[in-house]
Amino acid sequence: LLMKTLEPRLVLLTGVQQLLVTGFHFLFSAMIPHYWLTEGGQSATGALLDHVVENHVAATHLSNRAASQ
Repeated sequence: LLMKTLEPRLVLLTGVQQLLVTGFHFLFSAMIPHYWLTEGGQSATGALLDHVVENHVAATHLSNRAASQ
């Protein structure tokens, strides 16, 4: 039920430095099973993404689900 409400794509751009990154690196599947994450290398953007994920209404449910797999 919850997975059906998730959007298949998320783009997070913050600040000028993030926009100047020529390519993405660090492709990994770490947040949600069967979903891929790319990180552009900006630590502030990663911290913002951590904040959004940790404070999302579904964070506890998804964390428990990931821990059980």
